[in-house]
Amino acid sequence: MTREPQALAIGRSWRWPLFVFALVAAWTAYLAYVCLALQSLVTWPIAALMFLPWGVFFLVQAWRRLRDVFDRRAIVRIDDDGIADLRRSEAVVPWEDISQVRIARARGGTCLMVRFRDRNAALSHVDALGLPAGLARRILSAGDEWPVMLTSLNYRHATVLRTARAYIVRERSRARAAAA
Repeated sequence: MTREPQALAIGRSWRWPLFVFALVAAWTAYLAYVCLALQSLVTWPIAALMFLPWGVFFLVQAWRRLRDVFDRRAIVRIDDDGIADLRRSEAVVPWEDISQVRIARARGGTCLMVRFRDRNAALSHVDALGLPAGLARRILSAGDEWPVMLTSLNYRHATVLRTARAYIVRERSRARAAAA
């Protein structure tokens, strides 16, 4: 008897937002330093007007990244129901509509490529997944694969792939048992 797969609720990794926060904080400190250095060359209001928009932008970005560090909500969920990418919608792609999964490098990083069972399964889920129109057209025209971004999440890619494949195998064995 095979072991039942364990559900995964994958959240953000704390490393990436913390790294971006450190970059933003360093850049903001540099801007403040330049603003103070320019104070002797130009008047304070001119220096502030030159660098204030950049400083506000970087402080807002720093706040967002720091907030991401403490955000522990699930981003991708892999469980008995199927795969859900919660960044765009709450829609779940059930295991019976998935034929295979693989890890692939994409433009934005590493993805779990989810291949739909057939074109009709892809059509039924593209709207519910809340995908941008360009990505939806690409899914429907190039092999019916849905990319789930794994970059900056807190699970190893091999663990995600192994869990998804275990659910697919379990679903196939259930379908065979039901057909028999």
